[in-house]
Amino acid sequence: MVYCRGCGKEIHETAETCPHCGAPQNIPSTKTNSVALFFIGLGWSLVIWFVSLFVIGFVIGFANPENGAEIAGKFGEEYGLVLLLLSIVVSAVLTKQRILPGTGKKS
Repeated sequence: MVYCRGCGKEIHETAETCPHCGAPQNIPSTKTNSVALFFIGLGWSLVIWFVSLFVIGFVIGFANPENGAEIAGKFGEEYGLVLLLLSIVVSAVLTKQRILPGTGKKS
């Protein structure tokens, strides 16, 4: 509970106006700009892509110590774009659901 800016009575913290006196409470908006959300989602998609390539390359190198670098390089050439597109889709879904850090909470 918070106090009304107009009359000082206790009101609910999400109330836009006081139920007692009708004074507006000027609660700051938690909505995020759609352009900012786009760039946050794009940033997260690049992070997801890089981490997935790193982890897959590490696993390939661990499984094939003799020629792991060569196999990982071929994997990156063949599937890097697919992983990028997949990371963009995952990031878009998680951004839309406001799950990723920086995307804000649902109102």
